[in-house]
Amino acid sequence: MVCKGLCPRYKAKKPFGVNGRYENGQKRCSICAIFINWDGKHCPCCGYVLRTKPKGTQTRQKLMISQQVKRIWKNYLIWQWTCYSSLCICHILLQMYPHQIQAKLLMNDICDIILSWISIIQNQIKIVLWKISSIKVKFGFK
Repeated sequence: MVCKGLCPRYKAKKPFGVNGRYENGQKRCSICAIFINWDGKHCPCCGYVLRTKPKGTQTRQKLMISQQVKRIWKNYLIWQWTCYSSLCICHILLQMYPHQIQAKLLMNDICDIILSWISIIQNQIKIVLWKISSIKVKFGFK
């Protein structure tokens, strides 16, 4: 495992803003001692396994929190789209069959599902906020 000098082709620039390198998908090669933009597990220059997580405890915690927040936000957007499309379908059914009870029952069932999804999302957001505040206190973040 020796650096072959191919690193400059893949070298990643430091991201602008608050986010760290690992949050932006950059990986670090310990042999070549650089951050690179690469989709594989191994360095394209030396073949060494790339590091995808920071070594420091505080930065590892920050990365974990940001990944969890992104995951919850993604689920929230998916659920929001699902709720909206379900309501649109119910609205169309009620317009097509205004006198049928089945359409009204379907609307009630979908509304119950949407309300349960909203409560799940709210609980996940509360858990993440609690974790963020406890980690800030633990490590003295401002």
